[in-house]
Parts: sequence; structure tokens; C-alpha cells
Amino acid sequence: MILSAPRSSTRIAGWLCLLLWCALINRIEAQAADADVEVLRTALDIRRTTPEAAETGLPVDVTGVVTLVEFGRTVFFQDETGGTFFKGKATSSGLQPGLRVRVRGKTFPGLYVPGIDAEKVEVLAQGSLPVPRQVSFDDLAAGRFNYEWVELQGVGRQVLGVPKDRTTLLLAVGSRKIEVQASEPLKEADEALVDARVKVRGLAAGFINGKRQLVAPHIRIQRMEEIEVLEAAPSEPFARELSPLNSLLRFAPDGFDGHRVKVQGVVTASQTGNALYLRDEDKGLRVLAPAVGRLEPGDVVEVAGFPAMGPFSAMLEEAVYRRVARTNAPEPVVTNVRQVLRGTLDANLISLEATVLEFLAGRSETTLVLQSSNEVFRARLERSEAELPFKLETGTRIRATGVCLVEQANSASPSFSSSPRAFELLLRSPQDMLVLTAPPWWTPERLGYAMGIFLLLALLALMWALQLNVRVKKQTAIIRQGVERAAALEERQRIAREFHDTLEQELIGLSLRLDAVVPRVEEPKAKGLVEATRKLVGRLQVEAREFVWNLRGSEVEPALLRQILERSAVERSGDSGVKVTVSVQGELARLPQSLAHPVLRIAQEAMTNAVKHAQAKTVAVKIEVLAAQVRLTVTDDGVGIDSSKGSAAKPGHFGLQGMQERAKKAGGDFQLSSEPGKGTKVEFTAPLGVKG
Repeated sequence: MILSAPRSSTRIAGWLCLLLWCALINRIEAQAADADVEVLRTALDIRRTTPEAAETGLPVDVTGVVTLVEFGRTVFFQDETGGTFFKGKATSSGLQPGLRVRVRGKTFPGLYVPGIDAEKVEVLAQGSLPVPRQVSFDDLAAGRFNYEWVELQGVGRQVLGVPKDRTTLLLAVGSRKIEVQASEPLKEADEALVDARVKVRGLAAGFINGKRQLVAPHIRIQRMEEIEVLEAAPSEPFARELSPLNSLLRFAPDGFDGHRVKVQGVVTASQTGNALYLRDEDKGLRVLAPAVGRLEPGDVVEVAGFPAMGPFSAMLEEAVYRRVARTNAPEPVVTNVRQVLRGTLDANLISLEATVLEFLAGRSETTLVLQSSNEVFRARLERSEAELPFKLETGTRIRATGVCLVEQANSASPSFSSSPRAFELLLRSPQDMLVLTAPPWWTPERLGYAMGIFLLLALLALMWALQLNVRVKKQTAIIRQGVERAAALEERQRIAREFHDTLEQELIGLSLRLDAVVPRVEEPKAKGLVEATRKLVGRLQVEAREFVWNLRGSEVEPALLRQILERSAVERSGDSGVKVTVSVQGELARLPQSLAHPVLRIAQEAMTNAVKHAQAKTVAVKIEVLAAQVRLTVTDDGVGIDSSKGSAAKPGHFGLQGMQERAKKAGGDFQLSSEPGKGTKVEFTAPLGVKG
């Protein structure tokens, strides 16, 4: 024992040396690997890095000038090659624009342009902001100058203080508008920028979606005082000469300067907080204002706003207004669709006759689909249905009064002219809808036409069902030859959706119409014909639902299997007096969908055979979900089958054969036992683990 102690110490020392040697080797290899990674030393190097590469944390050592500090969290800076940004624990809250800094750290993907996760930020000296790059709106929208110091000129349109710690100037650049955001709250003096021509120097930025795409560009600045005013706005927005409504955006040799214009007109309609509509002589004008108060038709107002082209004609945006007088409410222009589609009545108050095709009542808006001549258009009312003093039904003839709004312009013409393609009416109140005639009642002549159309549709429905059945069989044959099961299932579901959304819905509509016709038909012969037709529709609906169910295939929800079977039992028994019962033992939710489908189809086929062919009085359907298998049993007390003749299906009858094929495909066992006069028993069992 005395001699073993030195040996143990020697062994421990050897292990310690080996561990130290391995650690030294790993350290040398790590340093060699770091030496192989090239350090990014310019902003351009970072901008050229892909998001995937930036995610790996490439080393960065860049020197540049701070351009913008975003609430102390993100710092943007720029060198001779471009702009980038950094943030992280090393970001100093004392950084200011103009400081020259050296940033060391690692890359990360950022939202749009890769950035730097700063590990060390060193202030080198006080510098100056870089010379801004002259850009256009399209340059900013392209995103290639994002996070660079840029310069842009335009006319101030609107100043907003949303959110409270930020001020936003809406700047018009030609026909485009862009936001300029300052990192400070709104001040009263900022309103002087509206209608002023200004120069903005700031950081090119934008709003980015989750796909790393630039949704809308904007410019970031530190303070609103940094905006240079090139041409001050008038101190009073209404201190201008009046412009006629029909003079907006017309040809002018010197073009449009982008500033406000002042117009005057009589209010024809207004939308609180959104827009108002004016008339000057026989011309209409749409005015978009951020805060429209309560104005009434007949109010005379002066409006100062920025001209812009709407969907078809000129309008005013970012406008302010003041009420100057009061006169009689203007009368609508009585017109027709042909005159409206000439385009001269856009934004004017009009009145025309139309027929109601559809009436849609929402919580905040009621929409009418109207038809006049051969044109269909909408009429909108900012009210709920409960506020209407009358009920509009399809076929009602009304006179609608409202503001005409052209929605689409038709420019597909070899000439230079443009005309409206579609329009809508903005109704002001329920009183703008005057009922002229109520919808007509059914007449014997129309009833005859309806019956003829129905019989024709029924014939077409049967032909269509046969064609679809043939098509399904052909597709099934192709599937058996090797088409993937998923593609086949999608095709069957598509056909089922078509069948449900077209033919089955049409049958439901016809059934509802016949239900409405029956009380109005008094002649016995005609009433009998209608009743017979109703029963035919009922049978067609049942067959249509069965057809859709069959096409849906494996979309059977196991938990709903009992409800589906009970509904099928009611449909199959009908008026025959056969009692069909459904019982379940165990949890249906344990069934996989691949087994729920054959269980449903075999049960339905067995019930059909018992009701239609076996002359049974009672039919019992029982499903047992056991520990390892499912068992379906369908028994009846009908005339039975002579088992000595075998179980093969008769020519032209495929019910039994179909049940056998479904059982085999599901990996289960199918048994049929019957004797003449003693009923029939159908039994299907399958293990729960088998996938069909």
C-alpha cells in the first residue's frame, strides 16, 4: 500500500497533462479558424452580405460618421461606401449625429439591411454629416439607398403627431407622397410646413414586412427644425383667389406648382371624418379632409386643399374648410345611366330610377345592388337595416338619389379620351330611396314559365349527374393505374365542391321557390303538379347529397359518424315506415379516418338494400369500437337471400360487390349471412391499426 501512492499521483499528473495539451490544441485551432474569416471593414461589405451569411456573425470593424440615433437603441452611421447601423450592449446613449466612431462586433440579418451587433464602440473625433445623396421617390422606393443620408425636396401636405412621441410630415414629391418622421413630439410651429416647399435631409428608411420586403419608404430625421424651408406657405390658407371647380388639373402652360388651391361651393353630402361633396353651378367636387365635422346640404363652404386625380376626375386632398353662408339644399340632377357613363356627373348629386337586385345590410353600412337599363351598380348607405323605414325586396322599383362616384375609368380606346367603366351612388339617408313600384306577384303565366324552367333544370341536373359519374369512374380507373392518391382525392373534392356550389344549391333554391308557390296556387290540377314536383326535388336533393358525400371520400370525421348514420337512416326510411336504429359501443373518436369512411359507406349500402329490396320492417346498425378492432353489424328482418346461390352480385347490381371491395381495401373482413324469410346480417371487422 505504501508503494501504490506514488503510482496514483503519477497517473493523475499524466491525465492532467493530457487534458492541458488537448485544451491548448483546441485553442490554437480556434484561433486559426478565426484568422481564416475575413473581417468586414466597410459598410458596403456589410450591405453585400446575405441574410444567411450575416446570421453566422461575421466579424466587423468599421469606421464612419453617426447620422441618426433612434431613441438610443439603434445608431445609424455611414462611411465612404454607404450606410449601415449597429445596436447592442455596447451602444452608447451619448452618441450624437456628426461623431466619428469605430464599431467592432458581429453581423446580424436585420429586417432589411444587415447590421452590426456592437461589441465595442469607440468615439474617435467630432466630424460632420456626410454630403447627402440627391434622390427621387423612385430611388427611395427601390430601397437601394436604405440607411444612407439623402436629400429630397417637396411640398408639405400634412403634419401629424401620431404616435405622441413622433412627428410625421406628409411630403408631396410630384404626384407621390412620402412620410418624413422626426423623433420628437408635435409642436404648434410645425403646422407652418403645410403648403411650404421644403428640403429634407435625413436617413432613407422604410416599413418592412416579414418577407424582408420594403412596403413603403420614408425618411427619418432627428428634429423638425432640420427641415429647410425653401418657399414659405401663406400665413392664412384661405388668403388665395377662388378657383372654379372645373379648372382643377386642367392644362396650364406652366404646369401645376403643387400648392393648395381655394374653391367655394354648396355642400351636397358629407361623410363625417372623411369627405365632403360640393357643387359649384353644375359641377361636383370630392374633398378629402382629415376632420370633417357635421355639415348639412345647403351649407356654403370655402375649401383650401391640394388638387389630385381621383379614379376619374380631380379632387382635393388634405383639405381644410370653413362655413361662410347658408342656402337652399341643392336639387339632384335627374338623369339616367347613359348620361352617368359620360363622366360629367362624377362627384355630383344625381337621381335615377333603378330596380333592386339585392339588398345587403351590415352593421355600419347597407349596400344595394341596383340595375338600370343594362347596367348594374351599387348604392351605399351608412346606416343599419333597423333604421330603414321600409323593407326593400328584390324586384322593387325605386328612385335613388345620391352622390355619383366613378370607381373605374375605361382607357382602352385608340383615342385619347377616357370614360367611366363603373360607378356607385353614395346615399345620404333612407329618404334618398323612394319606392316607385313593389315587386310583382306570381302570375299563372310566370308560374308556367317557372315550371318549364324547373323541368329543364331537373333534366340537365340528371344529365350532369350521369356525366359526372362517368367522369369519376374514368378518373378512378386512372387512379388504379398509378396516379397518386392525394391528387385523386383533390380532384374528387373539387368536383364535389362544384356539384355542391352549383347544382345542389340550385335545387335548394328551386325547392324554396316551390314552397313559396304552393300557398298561392288554387287550381287543384296545378297544385298537384307542384306537389309532385316538390317530391321530385326532394329525391334529387337526397341523391345529390349522397353523390357529394361519395365524392368527399375520406373526409368523414369519426366523432360525427353516428350523427351522419342517423341522418342517413332517416333519409333512407323516408315514408316507407321502416324503423332504422343506430347504436354505438366504444369511442368513435378512436377510429382513424381511413376506417371511418368504409364503415360509413358499408353501413349506408346495407341500410339501402334492407329498405329498398329486403322488404324489412326493422333495421339495426351497430358499431363496436373494441380494443384492437372495429366491428360493424347491420341486421334486418326482411325476406333474406338464398345463400346457396352464392354471394355474387346480380348483373347490373354492384351494392354487395362494392361492400366487399371497400372491406378488402380497408384491410378488413366482410361476412354476409342470410336465409330466405329470416332476414340478413352484414358484418364488417377491421383492425384499428390498418391504414386504408
